[in-house]
Amino acid sequence: MNPKLIQAHAEIEAILVKHDIAGHVILHTAPGDIEIVIRLDPSYSRLQEVGDGPGMVSYRFSATSEQYRGDADAQWRDVAATANMVDSMAQILSRSALAMLDLAQRINVAAGAHHTGLYPTHGTAH
Repeated sequence: MNPKLIQAHAEIEAILVKHDIAGHVILHTAPGDIEIVIRLDPSYSRLQEVGDGPGMVSYRFSATSEQYRGDADAQWRDVAATANMVDSMAQILSRSALAMLDLAQRINVAAGAHHTGLYPTHGTAH
């Protein structure tokens, strides 16, 4: 655990909370430390974090009429905003991930790098 990344994670999380917004940020510093900031629970979100497993976080979606005391308009607004949040983030993250995987493959070939997990082992420097 890198103290610099832990501090940056806390600051980014605080900004997301302060502005009541969702976000997904990957932080990296040499030699290969990574922190991931994921916040999918701004006030409009109907997602609730329920736990995590190895490398993942689980969420529960809930938007019952009882939670809204029968206010169908407010319920629909939050459900639509949650669906939009998840879909738009998924679309952007998946496109970014594909581009990043392509870039990583080209750099690994050029650098002769071979990775085990998140930490590289280097071949001959080029």
